[in-house]
Amino acid sequence: MASYFGENRFKFGVFGLNCAGGMTLSSVAERWRAEWDDIVAVAKIADQAGIEFLLPIAKWKGLGGDADMWGRSFETFTQAAALGAITQRIGLFVTAHVSLLTPAFAAKAITTIDHVTHGRAGLNIVCG
Repeated sequence: MASYFGENRFKFGVFGLNCAGGMTLSSVAERWRAEWDDIVAVAKIADQAGIEFLLPIAKWKGLGGDADMWGRSFETFTQAAALGAITQRIGLFVTAHVSLLTPAFAAKAITTIDHVTHGRAGLNIVCG
């Protein structure tokens, strides 16, 4: 992931862009809704600002309740591929749960994303 290992010694990233609520448990009307057009806008702004990476949450079900944090989410492999097509330098992580994906599929998918994005793909492995 060439751009991730750029000049900055301290790396900055955006976490949870793909999930409603992001990283903030809140039920306010203004909370992050994870609408695709908003995700695209933030990804482009982060890319242009020199942020090093986007790291999504792999969530299959929301937490429920009034806020229903993470109730809406985008799948991380396909989102990374889509964002790779509209960004230039930002690193694009995928999050994979080892209990749900075969190693062969994960390897093939992340390699495809890495080729398409010219070395900007990263893999976040979740074991729990």
